[in-house]
Amino acid sequence: KDLENEMRIISDVTQTILSLREKIQLGVRWPLQEAVIVTNDNKILKSLESLKDIIKNQANIKEIGAQQSLPGIKLSIKADYSKLGPDFGKKAPQIIAKLASESPETILSHLEKEGKFTITIGKEKIDIVKEHIIITRQVPEPYIEGIFKNGFVYLNKEVDEDLEAEGYVRELMRRIQELRKKAGLQKKDRIYLFVKADEELGDKLNKFHSIIKERVGAQILKISSLEPSKKHKYESKEKVRDKKFELFLDKV
Repeated sequence: KDLENEMRIISDVTQTILSLREKIQLGVRWPLQEAVIVTNDNKILKSLESLKDIIKNQANIKEIGAQQSLPGIKLSIKADYSKLGPDFGKKAPQIIAKLASESPETILSHLEKEGKFTITIGKEKIDIVKEHIIITRQVPEPYIEGIFKNGFVYLNKEVDEDLEAEGYVRELMRRIQELRKKAGLQKKDRIYLFVKADEELGDKLNKFHSIIKERVGAQILKISSLEPSKKHKYESKEKVRDKKFELFLDKV
């Protein structure tokens, strides 16, 4: 049962991260530095400590944090007149004014603990419930917020030079594997590989030269902005984001 619950947590958190990736249009092949999972459930916090590596691998995140709050979150509350009007009629404007004079933290604390926030209009006590208000959450940069069943996920959307380079390398290797497949090569087959890319992209790729060479089964790998010196049996023109490159491949 515990294992089932832990797998459910992994699934919920991972799906939330993937949804946030879609929102910023950054696919799972592109690595991101950090996601912070916020929940008040101590049992889930404890589980997340042991599940971090699985979430990292599934969501392609370098670091996973699990804590009870994220500093810098600012809450604001606005009365929802479309709900207050029908429920309280002429008293609605007074209720709205009263709510505006209270701190968002106080209102939310009562709603969370008691399910209501009681205000006094004249001699009458009026219970405000969550449906009567609109909560706005201001999230500090560079995070974006997602909600999962037991709390919130904050994804750091910042991509530095190293992360960007790693993203291009992952995409490059995927395209090479596709070209190998089209060429009918087996996993054991070694290749000669020439990658033509502009100097900026070439510099990024060359930082991972040995990793690319090993992962795609290349006996020889050359990355250059120049044309290859000879014709190759298999060629492919590729584009990743705003970068174009060409692949030239032969079986050794």
